[in-house]
Amino acid sequence: MNTKEKILIADDSEINRAMLSDILSPDYEVLEASNGEEVVECLKQHSSEINLVILDIVMPKADGFEVLAVMKGLSVNTDF
Repeated sequence: MNTKEKILIADDSEINRAMLSDILSPDYEVLEASNGEEVVECLKQHSSEINLVILDIVMPKADGFEVLAVMKGLSVNTDF
């Protein structure tokens, strides 16, 4: 069974998420989050499955820098 790699699109702009999702969805499974809290929750649920995060910096509830700080503390699969 060939599964698509997962990409998380984190942006509070619905139109930005929709455009990126339309572009990427033929080749990737796309997850979406509209604010920092949703990003963190999605990462906790799918951290070992997500291959790429496209992260907006200016978002409600937690901005991109706060999300990055949480990601640093999670056991996220990173190569840096």
